[in-house]
Amino acid sequence: MKKPALTYAGPLERVLAFLIDKLIVAVPTAVLILLAGFTDGEKDQQAIIAIDYVCQAAYFTWFISSGWQASPGQRLLGIHVIHEHGRKLGMRHALERFIVWSAPQLPLYASFLAPNVASSLFLALVLFWFIPILMRADRTGVHDQFCGTRVVSGKTKSA
Repeated sequence: MKKPALTYAGPLERVLAFLIDKLIVAVPTAVLILLAGFTDGEKDQQAIIAIDYVCQAAYFTWFISSGWQASPGQRLLGIHVIHEHGRKLGMRHALERFIVWSAPQLPLYASFLAPNVASSLFLALVLFWFIPILMRADRTGVHDQFCGTRVVSGKTKSA
């Protein structure tokens, strides 16, 4: 029996899903920051960044490895993440994908880089990381290629 061809999610769907997810995850992140008593002060900045990163990691890892195989933003747009061989991602694989996906942000947090150098490096990495989504037939960014994942349209096997 021949496998049905996959329909890869387009860049616009992926960006819109990401923006929806950023809005959703911002709420619990802000609540945790407020409950912890952090302000926007410079000495609290590292803790705020850490809380934000952990909240994003938990959010994307949990939802991508769930039966949905998608974050809420992705689910709203009818797309989901699978292993390149069609399997559902486990929690560890979803966390690894998140870490690799977020790697271009790292220069922004490096205290040894001048702000203009960090911003330029961030921009270069973002372009390198995500431009392949526009160019490749399978719509994979560097993080998808590295982790062996695909973002596809349609229903999940479990849905």
